[in-house]
Amino acid sequence: MARRNGAEVALTPREFELCALFAAEKGRILGRRRLLRELWGFSQPDRIETRTVDMHIAKLRKKLGDAAARIETVRGEGYRFSG
Repeated sequence: MARRNGAEVALTPREFELCALFAAEKGRILGRRRLLRELWGFSQPDRIETRTVDMHIAKLRKKLGDAAARIETVRGEGYRFSG
């Protein structure tokens, strides 16, 4: 569970994993390939053309509301949690 304006927000297991990894790697850029390898289990993410990471981040941001601003998009690199 996460909180939005004091209220609990239900997260999917993948969204929770994303939040946990962002918290553990606070301030570091997490590339799509790394996320696909670590959270989705793809052994060769270089060969995959997918927007699944972007879609999961978008859904997570929507659920988190104002707190979503802490998840920054680093163009051409990936995402960074600056919380």
